Amino acid sequence: MARSNQQNLDALLRRLERFRSRVQRPLEAHREISVAYYQFVIRNFQLEGRLTPGGWKALRPATIKFKRKRGYLKKLVNTGQLKNSFVPFFNKDTAGVRSDLDYAADHQFGVPERNLPARPMLPNQKQSAEIAIKIYRKYIDKQVRRFPSL
Repeated sequence: MARSNQQNLDALLRRLERFRSRVQRPLEAHREISVAYYQFVIRNFQLEGRLTPGGWKALRPATIKFKRKRGYLKKLVNTGQLKNSFVPFFNKDTAGVRSDLDYAADHQFGVPERNLPARPMLPNQKQSAEIAIKIYRKYIDKQVRRFPSL
């Protein structure tokens, strides 16, 4: 009987270790978070910044005239290069979305000395946290269901 209890305890400890490992290194959740952030960015472009608090500042009349002449209809989209430069990334420790274009940060944060207002494309801290928490909760619930005897 003592041997059987020890085997059961050993088996439970192995299961707990697998559970701990999955929850501590939530690669699957990070993949989902990075995709959710990417989808936010693409949707924010489609809605011309309406997903971010305050939205994107209106274009100046000269900019509107310039864009109309060239058939560009949306804010921050001329060639689509900026919008298409965003890519999701993740690993066992983090998740996010990024652009490697030099001018992406200029548009995200603004450049007052160039009269370029901030037009945030990325979710802000609160929005990012809400997205991540929802996905982490779902991920942890899934892991708990995988180990019903815990």
